Amino acid sequence: PKPRRYTREFIWEKSKRLVLPDKQQYDAIWKEFTSDPQVLEDLNSLKSLIETSPGAQVASVHQVNPGTFQRASSFSLNRRNRVWKPWQSSFTILDESTQEEFDGVPVSSLDQLYLQGSLLQHVLQAKANGIALTCNGLFLSRSQDDQKHYIPYAQALEDPRLASAIVNPGVKSIDRSIEKVIRCYKNDVSRLVDVCRSCIAVENVRDMHRCLEMVWRDPELVVMRIKNRMDPVYDSWSSLGYRDVCINLRICTEGTRIDGIDMHVCELQLILVKFAMVKCEAGHSRYRHFRNLRAE
Repeated sequence: PKPRRYTREFIWEKSKRLVLPDKQQYDAIWKEFTSDPQVLEDLNSLKSLIETSPGAQVASVHQVNPGTFQRASSFSLNRRNRVWKPWQSSFTILDESTQEEFDGVPVSSLDQLYLQGSLLQHVLQAKANGIALTCNGLFLSRSQDDQKHYIPYAQALEDPRLASAIVNPGVKSIDRSIEKVIRCYKNDVSRLVDVCRSCIAVENVRDMHRCLEMVWRDPELVVMRIKNRMDPVYDSWSSLGYRDVCINLRICTEGTRIDGIDMHVCELQLILVKFAMVKCEAGHSRYRHFRNLRAE
């Protein structure tokens, strides 16, 4: 027999078969969820809010160097003016004429992104906690039998046992980051904007709407881009049926400016609890394999 040709179409169909059960499960939840006319009205209201918000029409976002921090907080360690730059985790000899060159220059070091993301992670989580407290948000927790649960953050504050069970998402896996940079971004490290991330689960669309309004009103949050996978006309094949609202933003406080991480773009996800409960390690593994087959 003739050898099977691994054409793009064949690989696409093979990858679809791999994840079809997961997509069908997500689609079934979405169909039941949107059968309520009030939910559809709320989704359209959410869509209108997002379309008029900053970052709604932005196609891509890049990580850039915080040159202003470098000028503000560089310090001499010896007579050769050797300066420590936290975002590069290295020592470099600089002078006033070369410091300007870093303003707005895309980040090219994965080490730099992870140093920034590690410093910013607790700041982002603190912001997410404040939003969740006001908007009935829930966070992932693990019980003693390792079962997945989502508990209201307000409830966790009143019970130290529940608070200690909340799962800290931490920074993105370095292996997955390398895959994305090579396969999706053509070795452009600056396009990796989800090293530092957090996720808030909500029970309904109205609470998601309130979360977004809190983000818009916070003067310390700068929205760079927003993806609305909760749009009723969104093509769910691109995310295998999974839906959320994904916000890329910067956190500009006195502390982040001093630390030189106010230019770092991080990710905040807003997801319905019904979708969050379906997410699992096995399903995410199949999703990664799906993207690997498609070289994404």
